[in-house]
Amino acid sequence: MKRSIFFILIFSCFYLSCWYSFSEREKGSRSICIKPFGNLTSEPGLSEVLVKSISDELSSIFVFRDEDAADYVISGDIVEIKEIPFTYTAQETPKEMKITINCKFHIRGRKNNLSIEKEIDGWGIYPISNGSRDEAISSALKLLKDKISDIVRAFP
Repeated sequence: MKRSIFFILIFSCFYLSCWYSFSEREKGSRSICIKPFGNLTSEPGLSEVLVKSISDELSSIFVFRDEDAADYVISGDIVEIKEIPFTYTAQETPKEMKITINCKFHIRGRKNNLSIEKEIDGWGIYPISNGSRDEAISSALKLLKDKISDIVRAFP
C-alpha cells in the first residue's frame, strides 16, 4: 500500500512538472535594437561598457535587428557620476567612497505602442586605502545593466 502511494506520488510530481517550465522564451520570438547611449559625464567609456553588457545579457532571448524592424528599441544617456564618502573612521575621515552612476533611458515598443522612460541609479563602493575605483564603477554599471535587463525581460 505504501509502495503504491509512493509511486503514485512520484508519477504525479513528474506529470505535473511537465507542463510548466522555468526557461525563458525561445530566442527569436522577440527582437530588439539597442542604440548607442550618450555619455554626459567626464568619465570615458561608460556608455560603451553599459550597452555591451546589456546586449550580452539580452542576446539569449532577443534577436537584434535594425531600429525600423525591431519589436523594442532601447536608447538612453548616462547623465551623471557622483563620488561621495560612504563611511568614516573614528577621526571622521572618509574610509570608503560610494560611486553612483545615473542613467536615463527610453524603451519603445513598436507592436504595442509601449513607451517607457526611466531614470535609474547604479552604485559601487570602494575603500580609500587600497580599493579600486574601477571595480566600484564596474559594480555600478552591472547594477544598471541588471535593472534595465529586468525591465526589458518583463515585456510581452
